Amino acid sequence: GEIIKSSAGYFILDADCFYELNTDTQESVKQSLVFKGMPNKIVIDNLFKTLAVGYISGDISLFDLSNQRERAFLSGHDARISALSFDDERLFSASFDKTVSIWDLNNLQSFPVKLYDQSSFITHLTTDEKAQRLVIGEVNGILKYYDLNQEKLKNLLCQSSIEPLSREAWSKYVGDDRPYLPYHCEIDPLPQD
Repeated sequence: GEIIKSSAGYFILDADCFYELNTDTQESVKQSLVFKGMPNKIVIDNLFKTLAVGYISGDISLFDLSNQRERAFLSGHDARISALSFDDERLFSASFDKTVSIWDLNNLQSFPVKLYDQSSFITHLTTDEKAQRLVIGEVNGILKYYDLNQEKLKNLLCQSSIEPLSREAWSKYVGDDRPYLPYHCEIDPLPQD
């Protein structure tokens, strides 16, 4: 099961049932969400409006908590969802397929950005919105940090004198799900020793 904080208390995922526990009244109410598989991970957004449910199949449902209806069904992982996290405009999902997907909540029909360089199963992930950083924890004890500011990433690549990614590098680091879009450096690279 999973337990997460809600606006009135806690949400509890127990087997295939979903409850809200009101800490003021000590009442537990079963929610009428319809799952599309065996759920194993849950997370709620910062405004307590959207619930993400990760399934053993690797799929994810997004539920609107105001009416308890599914607003989106996301397919993008090949194995069990192992961690979920929200920021203001994105959902981050990790899976036992050793990938992380970054979903744009304003355009859920688009393909997610994929991170493929994990060496082991991902057990945790969280975002630091202030620092614009994603932190990933792997089962082998390794922590990885990713800067989420795309312009900052582009500038770091340019300063490292890395030219636009080849199609092969794009496939490896960005993924084949997203169209090949090389960038062009507009700043001078750092001098080489």
